[in-house]
Amino acid sequence: MTDIKVLLIGVVALSLTACEPAQNRASEDESVKSAHMRAEMLNKMGSIEGRLNALDFMIEFLRRKSVEIDAVTHEYQSIDTNSGRFLIECDNVQPYLDGQKLQLRVGNPNLATYRGFKLKAKWGPRTPKWDSADALQNASRWDEWKRSLREKEIESTADLKPGVWNTVEIVLAPAKPDELGYIELSMTTDKIILYQDRTP
Repeated sequence: MTDIKVLLIGVVALSLTACEPAQNRASEDESVKSAHMRAEMLNKMGSIEGRLNALDFMIEFLRRKSVEIDAVTHEYQSIDTNSGRFLIECDNVQPYLDGQKLQLRVGNPNLATYRGFKLKAKWGPRTPKWDSADALQNASRWDEWKRSLREKEIESTADLKPGVWNTVEIVLAPAKPDELGYIELSMTTDKIILYQDRTP
């Protein structure tokens, strides 16, 4: 009886050993398949996240609440504020201490004089290029780029006179010349001066 048991145990052990590679292969195949599915799911999630970020970014610019200005081409942009629309462009850039001094021209096409304003600036490297073949990488690059941006709020008591280009200087620091590939501005105005109508 003991010999039969030993024999049976040996046969079972051999059969298990013989089956083990096949089971391992099946297990490895399942792991690979699972990894592929996870990668595909992450890729889709990355694509959705990247597209949502890009959409949010584009909506802000379509609303004209914030605009991107170019320190090289000096082209003006139209910007909406809480109390009117203005034109804004970068006229000149010069190194200043550990940053860069920007000479802006703010055009006031309105009939009112605006006394004082606030500018919110974001700056950093150029926006990353979008790769249509790698959505996950897009989302990663986009998030990394957004985290690299610096921010500053500048308050001025200067008047923005009507019908003219008003010169405004701001300093973005710390910033090297090659760190101004992207400059975003938004603006708010508080006080409006209008002429009193004295007609009888």
